Amino acid sequence: MAGGAVAPLPSSPGTYALVFSLSAPRSVRVGALGSLTFEPGYLVYVGSAFGPGGLHARITRHARRDKPTRWHIDYLRGHLELEEVWLTTSARRREHDWADRLSESLDIAAARFGASDCRCASHLFHSERRPAVTNVAGDEQVTVWRP
Repeated sequence: MAGGAVAPLPSSPGTYALVFSLSAPRSVRVGALGSLTFEPGYLVYVGSAFGPGGLHARITRHARRDKPTRWHIDYLRGHLELEEVWLTTSARRREHDWADRLSESLDIAAARFGASDCRCASHLFHSERRPAVTNVAGDEQVTVWRP
Protein backbone atom coordinates (compact mmCIF):
# COMPACT_ATOMS: atom_id res chain seq x y z
CA MET A 1 0.00 0.00 0.00
CA ALA A 2 1.36 3.38 -0.95
CA GLY A 3 2.25 5.78 1.83
CA GLY A 4 1.68 3.19 4.56
CA ALA A 5 -2.12 3.50 4.25
CA VAL A 6 -4.14 0.70 5.77
CA ALA A 7 -6.88 -0.83 3.62
CA PRO A 8 -10.31 -0.58 5.22
CA LEU A 9 -11.83 -3.69 6.73
CA PRO A 10 -14.89 -5.05 4.93
CA SER A 11 -18.25 -4.73 6.67
CA SER A 12 -19.39 -8.01 5.16
CA PRO A 13 -19.68 -11.17 7.26
CA GLY A 14 -16.79 -13.59 7.45
CA THR A 15 -14.18 -15.44 9.47
CA TYR A 16 -11.01 -13.98 10.98
CA ALA A 17 -7.87 -14.93 12.88
CA LEU A 18 -6.16 -12.33 15.08
CA VAL A 19 -2.38 -12.77 15.27
CA PHE A 20 -0.94 -11.32 18.48
CA SER A 21 2.52 -11.20 19.97
CA LEU A 22 3.27 -11.62 23.66
CA SER A 23 6.68 -10.52 24.92
CA ALA A 24 6.70 -12.11 28.39
CA PRO A 25 4.80 -14.84 30.25
CA ARG A 26 1.44 -13.64 31.60
CA SER A 27 -1.05 -15.11 34.02
CA VAL A 28 -4.52 -13.77 33.32
CA ARG A 29 -7.89 -14.58 34.85
CA VAL A 30 -10.22 -15.42 31.95
CA GLY A 31 -13.82 -15.56 33.16
CA ALA A 32 -15.04 -19.07 33.96
CA LEU A 33 -11.82 -20.57 32.56
CA GLY A 34 -9.99 -19.24 35.63
CA SER A 35 -6.35 -18.16 35.83
CA LEU A 36 -4.38 -19.10 32.73
CA THR A 37 -0.69 -18.67 31.98
CA PHE A 38 0.39 -17.71 28.48
CA GLU A 39 3.94 -18.12 27.20
CA PRO A 40 5.81 -15.53 25.10
CA GLY A 41 5.55 -15.86 21.35
CA TYR A 42 2.53 -15.57 19.10
CA LEU A 43 -1.11 -16.23 19.86
CA VAL A 44 -3.69 -16.77 17.12
CA TYR A 45 -7.36 -16.34 18.02
CA VAL A 46 -10.01 -17.54 15.56
CA GLY A 47 -13.52 -16.12 15.37
CA SER A 48 -16.37 -15.22 13.06
CA ALA A 49 -18.30 -12.05 12.37
CA PHE A 50 -21.80 -12.66 11.10
CA GLY A 51 -23.56 -9.94 13.09
CA PRO A 52 -24.18 -6.25 12.40
CA GLY A 53 -21.15 -4.52 10.90
CA GLY A 54 -19.54 -7.84 9.97
CA LEU A 55 -15.76 -8.13 9.97
CA HIS A 56 -15.18 -4.38 10.33
CA ALA A 57 -17.17 -4.12 13.56
CA ARG A 58 -15.77 -7.28 15.16
CA ILE A 59 -12.11 -6.76 14.26
CA THR A 60 -12.22 -3.07 15.21
CA ARG A 61 -13.61 -4.05 18.60
CA HIS A 62 -10.94 -6.71 19.13
CA ALA A 63 -8.23 -4.22 18.12
CA ARG A 64 -9.17 -1.94 21.05
CA ARG A 65 -7.51 -2.67 24.37
CA ASP A 66 -9.93 -0.88 26.69
CA LYS A 67 -13.45 -2.29 26.45
CA PRO A 68 -15.97 -4.28 28.46
CA THR A 69 -15.21 -8.01 28.66
CA ARG A 70 -17.64 -10.01 26.55
CA TRP A 71 -15.53 -12.76 24.97
CA HIS A 72 -12.58 -14.74 26.35
CA ILE A 73 -10.14 -12.78 24.16
CA ASP A 74 -11.25 -9.53 25.86
CA TYR A 75 -9.64 -10.65 29.13
CA LEU A 76 -6.30 -11.22 27.42
CA ARG A 77 -6.33 -8.37 24.90
CA GLY A 78 -4.69 -5.74 27.14
CA HIS A 79 -1.53 -7.85 27.35
CA LEU A 80 -1.09 -8.48 23.63
CA GLU A 81 0.17 -6.62 20.56
CA LEU A 82 -2.02 -7.08 17.49
CA GLU A 83 0.34 -7.90 14.61
CA GLU A 84 -2.09 -8.78 11.81
CA VAL A 85 -5.49 -10.21 10.98
CA TRP A 86 -6.27 -12.99 8.51
CA LEU A 87 -9.80 -12.78 7.11
CA THR A 88 -12.15 -14.16 4.53
CA THR A 89 -15.49 -12.76 3.48
CA SER A 90 -16.90 -16.19 2.72
CA ALA A 91 -20.55 -16.49 3.71
CA ARG A 92 -19.69 -19.94 5.05
CA ARG A 93 -18.64 -20.05 8.70
CA ARG A 94 -15.02 -21.17 8.59
CA GLU A 95 -13.87 -20.60 12.20
CA HIS A 96 -14.15 -24.28 13.17
CA ASP A 97 -12.27 -25.37 10.01
CA TRP A 98 -9.56 -22.82 10.80
CA ALA A 99 -9.36 -23.95 14.44
CA ASP A 100 -8.96 -27.55 13.24
CA ARG A 101 -6.17 -26.54 10.85
CA LEU A 102 -4.39 -24.48 13.50
CA SER A 103 -4.57 -27.36 15.99
CA GLU A 104 -2.56 -29.44 13.49
CA SER A 105 0.25 -26.90 13.10
CA LEU A 106 0.31 -24.88 16.36
CA ASP A 107 -0.03 -25.63 20.07
CA ILE A 108 -3.31 -25.07 21.89
CA ALA A 109 -2.70 -22.05 24.12
CA ALA A 110 -5.64 -22.74 26.46
CA ALA A 111 -8.23 -25.52 26.28
CA ARG A 112 -11.79 -24.38 25.46
CA PHE A 113 -10.64 -20.74 25.03
CA GLY A 114 -13.17 -19.08 22.73
CA ALA A 115 -14.82 -22.46 22.17
CA SER A 116 -17.44 -22.63 24.90
CA ASP A 117 -20.23 -22.82 22.30
CA CYS A 118 -18.73 -25.46 19.99
CA ARG A 119 -16.87 -28.78 19.96
CA CYS A 120 -13.44 -27.34 19.11
CA ALA A 121 -10.63 -28.00 21.58
CA SER A 122 -9.81 -24.26 21.51
CA HIS A 123 -9.92 -21.16 19.35
CA LEU A 124 -6.60 -19.84 20.75
CA PHE A 125 -3.26 -21.21 19.59
CA HIS A 126 0.38 -20.56 20.45
CA SER A 127 3.57 -20.58 18.41
CA GLU A 128 7.11 -19.62 19.34
CA ARG A 129 7.61 -18.42 15.75
CA ARG A 130 5.39 -16.07 13.81
CA PRO A 131 2.70 -18.18 12.11
CA ALA A 132 1.77 -17.72 8.47
CA VAL A 133 -1.62 -17.27 6.85
CA THR A 134 -1.02 -20.61 5.11
CA ASN A 135 -1.80 -22.19 8.50
CA VAL A 136 -5.51 -21.51 7.82
CA ALA A 137 -5.91 -20.78 4.11
CA GLY A 138 -6.57 -24.21 2.66
CA ASP A 139 -8.14 -23.69 -0.78
CA GLU A 140 -9.83 -20.39 0.04
CA GLN A 141 -8.82 -16.77 -0.52
CA VAL A 142 -7.59 -15.26 2.77
CA THR A 143 -6.61 -11.59 3.08
CA VAL A 144 -3.97 -10.32 5.48
CA TRP A 145 -4.81 -6.99 7.17
CA ARG A 146 -2.26 -5.11 9.26
CA PRO A 147 -3.32 -2.43 11.73
